[in-house]
Amino acid sequence: MAFTKFTKIIISSLLATSVLSKSALLELSTRQNVHNLKYDDLNGITFYLKGKNAIAYSAKNRANTVLEKKTDSEFDVIKASDDLYIISVKGGHYKDFSYISESEIYFYHIKKNQLDFVGKGSYPKFHHKSNYISYTKEDESKLFLEVVNIKNNLDRFSIPLVTKDILHQSEVEIFDDSLIYYTDKSLEFKINLNIFNNRSKKKYLLHQFDKANKVVSLASSDKKVFILESSGGQNPYMDLTELEKGRVDFTKRTPLINTQSGPAFNLNILNNELFFILTLKSENSNLFNQREIVSFNLEDKKLYQRTDLNYISNIVLHNKSILVPYKDKIYLLKNKEGKFSINKEIKSKL
Repeated sequence: MAFTKFTKIIISSLLATSVLSKSALLELSTRQNVHNLKYDDLNGITFYLKGKNAIAYSAKNRANTVLEKKTDSEFDVIKASDDLYIISVKGGHYKDFSYISESEIYFYHIKKNQLDFVGKGSYPKFHHKSNYISYTKEDESKLFLEVVNIKNNLDRFSIPLVTKDILHQSEVEIFDDSLIYYTDKSLEFKINLNIFNNRSKKKYLLHQFDKANKVVSLASSDKKVFILESSGGQNPYMDLTELEKGRVDFTKRTPLINTQSGPAFNLNILNNELFFILTLKSENSNLFNQREIVSFNLEDKKLYQRTDLNYISNIVLHNKSILVPYKDKIYLLKNKEGKFSINKEIKSKL
C-alpha cells in the first residue's frame, strides 16, 4: 500500500510538472545560444561567452573579445549606460567552485573598447540614481561595502559591515553619497537596516528585524524606499511597505500589501511597479511550493502573479523589460501586444 501511495505521488508530481512546462509566457529568441548569452539589450547589443574562458561583445557589424582569462571562468554583465557596462569575472569558477571567492570587477567602455579594473568583490550592483556601483569586499577578515563612481573610479568609499557571515549579501540603495540605505547582520544574525552618510562618515540604525530568519529586500524610486520583509517555515508571510526618502522613523512606513506566503526576495522596480519572487503554495500538489515572479502595481495597489514556471531563481532587469531565465530558455513577462501574459491577482490580508 505504501509503495502504491508513493507511486501516485510521483505520478501526480510529474503530471503537475508537465502541465507547468507549457508556459503562457512569450519565449525570447536570441542570436546567441542561450547558454552562452550574458547580456542582450534586445536592440542589437550582445555580450556572450566565447569558449570557456572569454567574454565577447557584438553590435551590428562589430565584434570584440572584451576579456579573456587563462582558466574556465564565470562572467556577468550589468548595463550602466549606452557606453558603459560593468563586467565581473570569477576565474577558475568551474574548477574551484566557491560561493565565497571574489570576482574581478571591471568597467568596459564600448566606444573606446577600453576595460578598466575596478576592484575585487562580490554582488556588484549599479545604482542609476547616483551613478555609483556597490559590491561587497573582504579585507583582513572583515567585510565592507565598496561604493564606486562609474564616471571616476577614484571616487570611492567603504562602509564597514558588522556581520561575520561571509555569505551575507547586503541590500543596497544609493540616492547619493549622503543617503545610502543598506542591510547588515548583527552578531546574533538579525538583519539591520541602516542609513550611511559618507560626507559625515556617520551610520544610523533605522531598524533591526526581530528574528534571524527574516529575509529583507530593498528597492527605491526617486522619493521612496520600498522594503520587502518575509519569512518561510511553518508560518510564512510577506510584508511590503514604503518609507519616504530620508525619513528616519521606521514606524512611519506605509503598508502596501501583506500575504501569508513566503519567503520573498529579489525586489526590483520598473515603470511604477514592484517585481519580486514570491513562494506560493502549488495548486497542483499539497507537497510542493512554487516560486513565481509577482508584481505590485503602485497605482491600483494590487498584487499579481506574472509567471507560471513553478520555480524561478532570478529576475533580470533589461532596460524596459524583465527577462526570466528558466532552464534552457528565456521568457518575457509581456506578450507582443505589450500586455502581461499572466495577470492573476493575489489577495492581500490588509
